[in-house]
Amino acid sequence: MKRFLISLAALALCCVSSLACGPMGETERYYMFCFCEHTFGENFDKSVGEFWTRYTGTDCSVYLSMDECKKAAQRKGDTEMIAYLANLNNYTEICRQLGDVWEYPTAKQLADRKAQLTRCITTSTKYDTNGRYKERWQLLRMRANMLLKNYQANTTYWEQKASQMPEGEMKEMMKNIYANALLNTNRRGAAWNIYAEQNDQQSLLWSVRKYTNLAGIKKLAMENPNAHVLNYLLQTYVNEIQEVFDNYSDNGGDYTYQANSWGEAYAKINPDYITEARNFITFAANFAQTSSTKNPCLWMTAAAAVSYFMDDNSRAKQYIDRAADMNATTPIKDMSRRIRMLIEPSVADINSDSFKSFMANELQWLDNEVNNNPDNYRIKNAQKRIVTQGLANRYEKAGNKHMALALTHLRSQLSYMPYFDSAYKNRIKDNFDYSSDFFSKMKTMNAAEVAEYFAFFDNPNDPLKKYVASKLGNTYTPNYRNDIIGTKLLAENKLADALPYLEKVSQQYLNWQNIGFYAAARSFKDPVWVGLKKVKGEWEDSNGYAFSRSLKGNIKADFCREVLALQNQYSVANTDQRTQIAYKLGTYYYQASYKGGCWFITHYAWSTYDEQLPNEANFPEIARKYLLDASNSNDKLTAYNSLFAQAYASPEQLYEAECDQNYNYIYVMNTQSAWYKNLKKLSNLAAGSAQLPEHISRCDYFKKVRTKK
Repeated sequence: MKRFLISLAALALCCVSSLACGPMGETERYYMFCFCEHTFGENFDKSVGEFWTRYTGTDCSVYLSMDECKKAAQRKGDTEMIAYLANLNNYTEICRQLGDVWEYPTAKQLADRKAQLTRCITTSTKYDTNGRYKERWQLLRMRANMLLKNYQANTTYWEQKASQMPEGEMKEMMKNIYANALLNTNRRGAAWNIYAEQNDQQSLLWSVRKYTNLAGIKKLAMENPNAHVLNYLLQTYVNEIQEVFDNYSDNGGDYTYQANSWGEAYAKINPDYITEARNFITFAANFAQTSSTKNPCLWMTAAAAVSYFMDDNSRAKQYIDRAADMNATTPIKDMSRRIRMLIEPSVADINSDSFKSFMANELQWLDNEVNNNPDNYRIKNAQKRIVTQGLANRYEKAGNKHMALALTHLRSQLSYMPYFDSAYKNRIKDNFDYSSDFFSKMKTMNAAEVAEYFAFFDNPNDPLKKYVASKLGNTYTPNYRNDIIGTKLLAENKLADALPYLEKVSQQYLNWQNIGFYAAARSFKDPVWVGLKKVKGEWEDSNGYAFSRSLKGNIKADFCREVLALQNQYSVANTDQRTQIAYKLGTYYYQASYKGGCWFITHYAWSTYDEQLPNEANFPEIARKYLLDASNSNDKLTAYNSLFAQAYASPEQLYEAECDQNYNYIYVMNTQSAWYKNLKKLSNLAAGSAQLPEHISRCDYFKKVRTKK
């Protein structure tokens, strides 16, 4: 309740809005049983903010302080507003004090609070009938009464005066306080109905907490089958069931299994909970068919949703089809329609023409719902779950990998944040894909499979494929396709095949890629064992976004040309020339591998957890073979560099961690490792030499090996 008071006080003064820090991981299991109505606070943020923006002349999209409001009132000589803000400030300060539960107030503090709240009530009587801000004065009066626990006074004031005010945010806030008075004068049913009508979930969460189970729902349904609070109770109950059973959904409905999430074990589902959930399905389905409820679609949809989350898909389909023909308000009918879209793929023949037509039409309808309600994130969340959990997973299980991958990509496209300006969004949308679920799956495909996937949408021949292709068509541009396929071929070491694709990628596209920032600063010709070149500084466009501006060509295409030319020379060179070329080839291949400084030649992202992908050529191993050849060079410098490079490129570590008798880590040199053997060869070869390259002579590992007996 204290949180409610403070939040309500803030709403009276200012509009506070905030944005997420950045893209998050792709959550899939959003709540589906949501009517998609705005919550109590969301209903008033905009209108309250607009009032103070007009009054102060200051944009209220960010926090607006009390001092700014006072200054605006003083500039205007608005004595009524000055008086209102002074009393509102006293009220909000008391709300703040009530939020401090760590200190008990003294008797004097309690007396001061009572005096200040009484003054709020007394002052409001001067303005609450003819004042220019009479609705705000009335709201302040009811708030003060609420803190003083004058519940009957608030009941009388609402019924005789405040309820006569014009519709708007002030009247709705007063009605909410009236509900609080009803709740505290033993008229809970009427209070709950008001809270439910206003979707005040914070107040409902506290006041109906004892009824959010099957027994509570049954009791209230029998008392009043059409009470608004039942909407909230059903929504809360079904979503709680969804959350519990979602954790076990990948285990085929075995609820005795101990599911894992983020490496932590969930407790097994209590058998009594499963029994109650099944009893709820029966009760909700039966209640929907009685004449006592005016909203049978709500109850039948609840039965369908719980059946679906418990993996009883055929029953869920039966119930959701019945719900479609039952009465309900528009928000509930729309919710039921979305849940039907989620259930349908689990039981239908997904390859049939009728299913594809049905889903294409429904997805288009859902697009319109999202576009017509841009601020309602609940609809968009439902859309994401339908696309991934409903459709993509179903097609993947059926072996239709192309459609499954396309739907996964479509879901990623739905994640773009609306606060990015259009120019920036157009630039980076492909780069976002590099960290998406879609791109993670495409990483496991070879070049031929990727080309086949792109071709899958060139001539869509059914309604669902046409719908998906229309949504992704702007993404699979020639630049995008050529860059992806060319990079895949390059990573497979099919350089001659990769080059025609890479040469078609525009320079602008390369500059807009996130990896362009690194490509502009590094060269595959610089051996990483000499020292990794750090990337410092950024280039920014006029909007302040970081993009590389110094790329002069396509480093991937350059790599292919250079390596192909060197391989031709290598095949016909004499021994001395061959070893020189071999060192270059070893350098280039290792640099372009996931372990090299130019990992962006074969990949679109890098982390310390990267591993060799099954569809890629083993560039580090190819590099080691060339370096082994180069180490036999008659040229001492080439031999030195090649042996050192072989040690650096070794898949083993020079030191291994062991525990001593006190369980402290100690590091022991592994004399059987390729690191040690190559550095030992280098040490023997360079014995007495004072002309070792600096990157070798300063290497601590080399010094340790050289001095080891």
